[in-house]
Amino acid sequence: QWNDWIASEKVIAANNCESWVEAFEKAFWESRQRTPSREKTYYRDYGVALAQLPLDEPLIAATLKKQLLKTEPGTRSRERNWNAYSALARFAGVELPTDWKQLKGNYKPKPRRIPSDEEILATWDALPPGKWKWAYGMLSAYGLRNHEIVRLDLSQFPTVAVMRDTKTQDRLAYPLHPDWPDRLNLQDFNPPDLKSEINTDNGHRVAIAFRRNKVPFTPYCLRDAYAIRGAKLGVSPAIVAKWMGHSVSVHYKSYLRHIEQLDFDAVWQGLGKN
Repeated sequence: QWNDWIASEKVIAANNCESWVEAFEKAFWESRQRTPSREKTYYRDYGVALAQLPLDEPLIAATLKKQLLKTEPGTRSRERNWNAYSALARFAGVELPTDWKQLKGNYKPKPRRIPSDEEILATWDALPPGKWKWAYGMLSAYGLRNHEIVRLDLSQFPTVAVMRDTKTQDRLAYPLHPDWPDRLNLQDFNPPDLKSEINTDNGHRVAIAFRRNKVPFTPYCLRDAYAIRGAKLGVSPAIVAKWMGHSVSVHYKSYLRHIEQLDFDAVWQGLGKN
């Protein structure tokens, strides 16, 4: 019951989109620590879509559907708005139409081009000396998220501790090619100057630096390459997922197509030896 946890004079009387959006955001932050990074995530995942609603109209299924259909099917915008409006409807107890699930569409981002190990090393060789070359090497060897290059502890090198903040360790990352840390001169902590407290801002700066240095792929392509490298080397997906800092389910969801193909190829090649 709303009256158990939110003031009855707020939200309920108006029952329009604006009131429910305000209540949704309030409840969201009551259960989470509010940081600059999370604020940016909220804006990206919910804020953009919710701001498009006709705030003075009642929050009903027809309102949500009408606004959702203003986005193109099969686009990231349709998927984002569908997720945001679904969350708002659950929060407000609004029953959605029977065709709601079908309206989400089937958005699929363009696949990244995953570089080979040989291409990764050749690109490193061509980069000018400096902080960005070191950052490129760290992303290549350890499969880090691009913003994590400023949150590292190299005291256990060649194992690298990825820090949740400046004092708390989040996980340990290992190089799948043990010779790469020395090959890429990674032993001395030498990150670029990324001062933002917001991860996405730092990650964006890394991506810009890649383009400026004419790296032929994005920073996350190096993370993808690390995951596929683990599959090629026969390392357990559970271990690689732990080193990369995500769950096994996320690992399989993101890389299953590549891992399955490697398994298929290995089985097929093995048949020829029988």
